[in-house]
Amino acid sequence: MMAKKSENSIDIYYTIYQEFFLHAENPSDLLKQVIEFPGNVGDDSLAPQKISQQTVSETIKQYQSFLTSSVDLLIKQNLPLDSFYENLWKVVFCSPTSPKDVESCAIILKSLKSNPALPYFQAIDLLEMDNKEFTSRLEKLRPHITEAIHMFNRHFPQKTQESSQICRLAQSLSFEDACVYWAAIINIIRKSAFTSGYTQSSEDSNPIKHMSE
Repeated sequence: MMAKKSENSIDIYYTIYQEFFLHAENPSDLLKQVIEFPGNVGDDSLAPQKISQQTVSETIKQYQSFLTSSVDLLIKQNLPLDSFYENLWKVVFCSPTSPKDVESCAIILKSLKSNPALPYFQAIDLLEMDNKEFTSRLEKLRPHITEAIHMFNRHFPQKTQESSQICRLAQSLSFEDACVYWAAIINIIRKSAFTSGYTQSSEDSNPIKHMSE
């Protein structure tokens, strides 16, 4: 049903909520399936038939902040997968302030599906490190990171050629050093989204100069 392209997405969410969620024994399992559905739902170039666009806009305005904060708080708990969706269902759809009408619930369902933090995955084997150790390891890894920046700026014809060089530099590292190396690489990539390239000569533009754990 979610793959149908003959309806606006909000109409599809309305049908899904009305026909499947209202009397479901395990609605959190359904919620997980909806959020994990790959790709786009429906065709939003078509006008919605079951819920007006004004209602959609007003409902999103009313609940968006609540939905965002609820998802963020649950993610921070790093719950097991099933527990996350059970709690998400309870918080969003079963709290005293939750909407009860199908229209609002369908709109919220769509909003959750569109949340960039979802679908959810539990983080495992999290490494913690104090700033002193992180900075020390980062400085030790400077030659690796400098070489990685060079590889980024080579503009290889194939993406796998570039990625193979970035991965190669981490292969001989300990787990802890590798985590610091990848932290630096991730920081470089994030910063590059706001600059014209990867730099290493200027102290002010050095992507690892001000990094801390």
